Amino acid sequence: NEDIVHLNMSHNNFSEEGAVHLSRALGANNSIETLDLSWNNIRHRGAVTLCNGLKRNYCITVLNLGWNGFGVDGAVALAELIRGNKYLRELDICHNRLNWEGAIAIAKALKENDTLETLQIGHNPLTMTGCLDLIEAVDSHHSVIAFIGLQVRLILSD
Repeated sequence: NEDIVHLNMSHNNFSEEGAVHLSRALGANNSIETLDLSWNNIRHRGAVTLCNGLKRNYCITVLNLGWNGFGVDGAVALAELIRGNKYLRELDICHNRLNWEGAIAIAKALKENDTLETLQIGHNPLTMTGCLDLIEAVDSHHSVIAFIGLQVRLILSD
C-alpha cells in the first residue's frame, strides 16, 4: 500500500522466521518512511536477514529496531546497512545485546555514512573501547550525527 508512510509493528514477536518475510516485504517497499520494529524477538540470524532486506529499501528515514537481541551477528549486519545507506536519518538500536565488537563494526560504518543524524545505541554492553570508537566515529569529518545516545552500564574490561 503506497499510502502507508508510518508503520508501527512493535511488540509482535516476529522472531527470526518472521524476519525473513519482513525482509522481502521491506526490500520491495517504496513508501514507508518511518518504521518501528522494536520488541519483536528478531535475534541474531533474523537481524542479518532483516538488514539484508533493508539494504534494498530507499525510503525509510526513521527506523527503530530496539529490544530485539541482535547480538554480534546483528551488529555486523547493522554496520553493513549503515555503511551503504544514504536515506536513513534516525536509527534506534538500544537494548540489542550489542557488545564492544558490534560497537567497533558500527563505528567503522559510521565513518563512511554521511546521512545518519541520530543514533540511539544505549543500554548495550559496549565497554569503554566500544564507546570510544563510536565517539571517534561521530567526531570524524564525514559524520553528520547530531545526537548519539550512549546510555550504558559501563563494562570496564574489554
